[in-house]
Amino acid sequence: MAFCPTSRTSFSRTMRAQRMKGRYKALNALGRRGPAVERAKREAAARRLIFCITSGRSGSGALAALMAHVSAVQSVHEPEPKFAWMVRAVQRDRATAEEFLIYDKLPVVFAAVPEGGTYFEGHNGFGKGFFEAMDHLGVMPDLVMLRRDRRAVARSLLRMDWVPGRSRYGLQFLVGPDDPVLVPLPDWRRCSDYQLCYWHVLETEARQAAYAARARECGARILELTAERFREEDYLADKLAAFGIAVTVAERAALNAERGDRFNALPPVRSDDASEAEFAAAETSLLAALSRAGTRVGDEASVAEAVE
Repeated sequence: MAFCPTSRTSFSRTMRAQRMKGRYKALNALGRRGPAVERAKREAAARRLIFCITSGRSGSGALAALMAHVSAVQSVHEPEPKFAWMVRAVQRDRATAEEFLIYDKLPVVFAAVPEGGTYFEGHNGFGKGFFEAMDHLGVMPDLVMLRRDRRAVARSLLRMDWVPGRSRYGLQFLVGPDDPVLVPLPDWRRCSDYQLCYWHVLETEARQAAYAARARECGARILELTAERFREEDYLADKLAAFGIAVTVAERAALNAERGDRFNALPPVRSDDASEAEFAAAETSLLAALSRAGTRVGDEASVAEAVE
C-alpha cells in the first residue's frame, strides 16, 4: 500500500521512533542502562537543568530567545534530539521516555553545558511524558511554568490545525484525550476542534499544578511566568533574578529592548473566525461537560495560585 503524506500521523516520525526504540533495546541488552542512569544522575547533579511545562503556542519560543541574551544560562527552544520526536511513542511507555533521556537527550545536554553551568530548554514536549520519566530516574530539574491566556492558546492551536487527538500534528505532538491524562474528557469525539484545543490548555494547567507540587517535594525551584507580561519593562529580568539566574545591566537592557518582539509566529493553516461569544459558549459547554463528569476546573487566576 502506498504511503499517503496526509495520513494522520507522520510515517517518517513513527519510523524514527521505532528505530530509536530498537536501539534502546539493543543497548539495554548490552547492560548499558544501569551505567547510563548513574551517569545521568551524576552529571545532572553537577549542572542546573531547567525545563518548561507549557501548552505550546504559549510564548516558549519567545522565552528561549529572550533568555539567550543572559550569559548565565544556555537557553534553547527545540534542540535536537527533540522531545517532539518521541511524544507519541512515550504516552504509555515510560521506559522509552527514560531511555530517550539517558541515551540521547541528556548526554547532548551534558556535552554542551560545562559543570556548574545552567541549561534551559523551552519546548513544551518535556511536559508530555518526560517529566515523569526524569522523576523516576531520580533526576529532578527546576521548572518554568509558562502560561498564556487560555483562549489565545486554543485559538492559536486551532489556526495551526494542531487539534489534540484528531489532526495529524495534534496526534503527533500533543497529548490527546485517549492518553493517560489528568483532565479526563468523556465522549470527547463529540467535541469541536476548538473545544479539544481548549481542553489541551486545561490539561496543561493541571500538569503544571501537579508537577510543581512534585518538584517542590524534591527540592526543585519553580519559576512562574505569564507570556503576556513579557512586554513589561524589567518583568523577565526581575523574574530570572529571583529564580537565581544572574542578569547583568547590559543583559537587562537587551531583554527590555526585545520585549515587544514576536517569535515563532507561524502562518495559519486554517481560520478561527468564530465570534468571541461563540468561543465563550464553546468553552462554557466544555467546562459543563467536565463538571458533569466530576472534573472541576478552576478559573485561570485560581489555577495560577495553585501552581505558585
